[in-house]
Amino acid sequence: MKDIFHIWYNLMHYNAMAIFVHVVQAKSFTKAAKELSLPLSTLSRKITELEKSLETKLLTRTTRSVELTDIGKIYYRHCQEGFALFNFANQTLRQHRSTEQGQLHISVPPNLAEPLFLPVIKIFQNQYKQAQVNVSISERLLNFNDDNLDLSFRVAPPDNDNHIVVSLLKYRHILVAAPSYLATKSSIKQPSDLKKHSLIGFGFHNKPELTWRLKNNQNTYEHSFSPNFSINDYMGVLEAAKLGMGIAEAPSILCSEKIDAGDLVKLLPSWRFPEITLFAVHQGPQSLSRLARLFLNLCKDQFQIRRHELTIK
Repeated sequence: MKDIFHIWYNLMHYNAMAIFVHVVQAKSFTKAAKELSLPLSTLSRKITELEKSLETKLLTRTTRSVELTDIGKIYYRHCQEGFALFNFANQTLRQHRSTEQGQLHISVPPNLAEPLFLPVIKIFQNQYKQAQVNVSISERLLNFNDDNLDLSFRVAPPDNDNHIVVSLLKYRHILVAAPSYLATKSSIKQPSDLKKHSLIGFGFHNKPELTWRLKNNQNTYEHSFSPNFSINDYMGVLEAAKLGMGIAEAPSILCSEKIDAGDLVKLLPSWRFPEITLFAVHQGPQSLSRLARLFLNLCKDQFQIRRHELTIK
């Protein structure tokens, strides 16, 4: 009887958490109640009971909007992660078929194969052991027919209106430098201080000048410069920064491990580069193989689970 009570309690708690997440995403009790087909009084009571069980206030309600409290923001983030894991586990059980076989051909942008896609491919091939995955590294959108391509992952949407575009992950570039470099140079407190430093850029030989665009609330700063060292490979950019050759700009996806290890330090955290979106592109549901559909769904789940790790704030 005691075990049955705990199961019932956990299910009720999970239901209240799901309602809480929906209210936050809808930004309205009324809208959430309508979308969930629940009486407004029932939805409000569920949130109140959840706050009471947690002994903390999660939401601040006004006549026009719903705002998360500071502790509510933390709880909401963990709820999202929990639901992503829960959905991923359910999806894995539903889709796990060891007989899935065939070839999957995808294209991914340079430098993103190792940190983003190889971990997903490993999980994918552990689930579907007879699936073969071929990866092409390319900045451009390959031709789906000529290149026998199933999915193209890229950081810019295609021009072809007939293609289906799926947003997977949002991230930004950040400024980093090695502690050894910063120890011997003047401090970096504002973007204009970059003029005093050696700068490492992602660039090509036919483009001698680069521009970094940073924004802090309503303030925008553009820094145009000729880099002391440039290379058209972000892993090379980060290795140069790690060696203490200067300040570099690189995708946050590539920086997290080096920052955690103390090899690099994030600079000017309140100044932000424009947001970048990673897209998946395909020709439409009718031309998407089962393997491609399974892989795309797995990417969605895994990037959702890892988003805080991959997108440094």
